[in-house]
Amino acid sequence: MKIYTKKGDHGQTSLLNERVSKTDLRIEINGQIDELLVELAMFIEAIKEKGEDNIYLQLKAIYRDLFKLMSIIADKQKVLNLSINDTDITKLEQTIDSLSAHLPPLNSFIYYMGTKEAMVCQKIRAKVRGVERLMVHLFETDELDERILMYLNRLSDYFYTLGRYLNVLSGYEEEKLIL
Repeated sequence: MKIYTKKGDHGQTSLLNERVSKTDLRIEINGQIDELLVELAMFIEAIKEKGEDNIYLQLKAIYRDLFKLMSIIADKQKVLNLSINDTDITKLEQTIDSLSAHLPPLNSFIYYMGTKEAMVCQKIRAKVRGVERLMVHLFETDELDERILMYLNRLSDYFYTLGRYLNVLSGYEEEKLIL
């Protein structure tokens, strides 16, 4: 089977059950999630090399959730019956709480600085926020389960917290923003 089909040569592509313009919001969202997945995959491999098994497993679960989310977005007719559920959100919240237990209290803004791994977390966090903004637009114009928005919001919180956690593990002292 060849990788090229020539079906997209005129600005059209496929969602799960229909052809749409490559400028369709669902295509844009999945393109942004695709970029996020590439960054996340690189980070997962870096964490694996560092031997951070617990974080590695967390990230792999998130990776799978994001692939599922892409399928949900592509399935406009809801044929696959996939969803982000309350358990997915609760799992993220519990992980954030667990990481936060090892962090100093956050009582001011901090600069996004620190170790290479912490900076990657902040880059991924910012990318998740971009996906979330696009998803809000889709939510406002199309039928979409609000748990998707909740999941993305928690996911950005997770990467923010993970970045702080990785800094603490390495001994990096957070730099507070003083206004």
